[in-house]
Amino acid sequence: MKVLNINGLKYSCKHKIVKRIRDQYTLNRTQYTDWSISTDNDICFVHTVCQPYNDDGSDTLVSKELIVNESFLTFLENANYDYLILCGASFFVDNIFDKSAENLNGQSTSAFKDILNTNEVETIIFSQSWDNYKVSAKSILKEDDAYDDSYDDFTDIKLGKLRFDWFMSKVDESVHTIVDEDALSEDEIYNLLIAKLQ
Repeated sequence: MKVLNINGLKYSCKHKIVKRIRDQYTLNRTQYTDWSISTDNDICFVHTVCQPYNDDGSDTLVSKELIVNESFLTFLENANYDYLILCGASFFVDNIFDKSAENLNGQSTSAFKDILNTNEVETIIFSQSWDNYKVSAKSILKEDDAYDDSYDDFTDIKLGKLRFDWFMSKVDESVHTIVDEDALSEDEIYNLLIAKLQ
């Protein structure tokens, strides 16, 4: 099974691209407690609150909760798809985040990592410059009606400059597949990722 770990910072276009890819397939949904999957039996997408199946509020867990969730670990251990798509920060334990033994809640992540190690995993990182990231952030915030043009209070700190610097320092082009949002259009990014599922 090929596992695609797709990640990027909060205001990257990763979730939009993954949803666009998902919309190209006819998928059946299986709802678990607070998370779900959608699959056509060849490709499978895992849904969290950040990458929900739809807006019905059924997917309420985030990836850092799923990687120690027994039902998710059982699903992952038995999964046998051509492609499994994971989109969320903590699916990258030991790949981006240095949590060698524990997650933020002090629970072991070793079972999750052991299962991933039995599969072919490709880590895909959405990357862009800070200036362009800020433009993306403000555009998304405007769409969410969380931004008022008359009161520009979105400083570097509030837009996550410290996290941006930390995250980008962890990206390793020799290990990760880099999606350069500065150089590629959304259509080009979509085409790049959909080609990995052929």
